[in-house]
Amino acid sequence: MNPVVRPITRALAAAALAGVTLSAIADTAAPMPEAVAAHAGVVPDYAREARWADEVAPSVMVGDVVWLRTPDRERVLALFTPGAGSGAGGGIVIVHGLGVQPDFGIVGELRADLAARGFATLSVQMPVLAADALPGEYAALFPLAGDRIEAAVQWLAAKGVAPVAVVAHSLGAAMANAWL
Repeated sequence: MNPVVRPITRALAAAALAGVTLSAIADTAAPMPEAVAAHAGVVPDYAREARWADEVAPSVMVGDVVWLRTPDRERVLALFTPGAGSGAGGGIVIVHGLGVQPDFGIVGELRADLAARGFATLSVQMPVLAADALPGEYAALFPLAGDRIEAAVQWLAAKGVAPVAVVAHSLGAAMANAWL
């Protein structure tokens, strides 16, 4: 486990209290290296990410747009929402599922609800493929996703937010597990 990340069971309790049901929380098996190698020609759809950033950034109603830097990207969209009150609940990096963006559906609700309960949240854009990509092709992107999760954890730590947990939905759970 990454030494910066500490389990925050209160975050899960808060999600349940908020009526949010998570379909997965980083509990799926990490891909084997040969599974990643099998998809060596797969590259992220950075144009799709850019279109989403252009659409999402100006429409954020809760929190602020921040840009993370990773080894492969100068700017990765992330949405930061400080925790309400003292913010003593720590921080939560939120990892979305297959082929969406960091304010989509349940992920957007989760980041806002957890922030209202005192947890700083940072929802980060995971790498995506073209809309017609098969789910299995995403395994090739797990190392890039790990870089983004790490950048998000480090960003929160640099802001003095501690402890930090990672909560993930759907394919994001597999991405987070591969990072761990």
